[in-house]
Amino acid sequence: MARGPVARGPVARGPVARGPESRSPQPGGQEPRGPEPGGAGPRRRRRVLIAAGAAALAGLGAAWGSGLLGLGGDDEAVGYDRCRRGAVCFFAKEDGQGEMCSWVDGDADWNDGLNPCPWTARSAPRSVFNNGFDLAEGASQVDVLYYAQTDKRELLGCVKVRTRTNLAGTDHPRSHSWVPNC
Repeated sequence: MARGPVARGPVARGPVARGPESRSPQPGGQEPRGPEPGGAGPRRRRRVLIAAGAAALAGLGAAWGSGLLGLGGDDEAVGYDRCRRGAVCFFAKEDGQGEMCSWVDGDADWNDGLNPCPWTARSAPRSVFNNGFDLAEGASQVDVLYYAQTDKRELLGCVKVRTRTNLAGTDHPRSHSWVPNC
């Protein structure tokens, strides 16, 4: 059974009525209409949409912060210049070329951590750039230690802040941490 549009009275403003006796009469003698069926009134829909939008923005923020998404405008960046400010980046090829993994925080497991770097399971990084912030910019953890094992075990090397360097390609880092100095 199809229903046509429902005529509604003016939207009530001010304090919420406590009971039927305190309600103001509606045009045509109709009682004010309650919430829509299923409890999905306009306010609930608005709250759900706001929550969904906030969750989507939080997800995008997390992806951007991890280095998975960049900000527009760097489409033409090549080599080390792809590594965003504040991050440490490891590259599959020398001189910042090839695939790249980027972190702004430490990671205890490059394969299964919060920001995995899948290509490092197949091949060793050939270059690294510590594009982190330095002490003059207010950072306290400025250098990066990288390790052969997960959970920051078996130290392989250290990269000082603002350093770009090629690696031998024989070591397979699996975790790293930011430290005050090498």
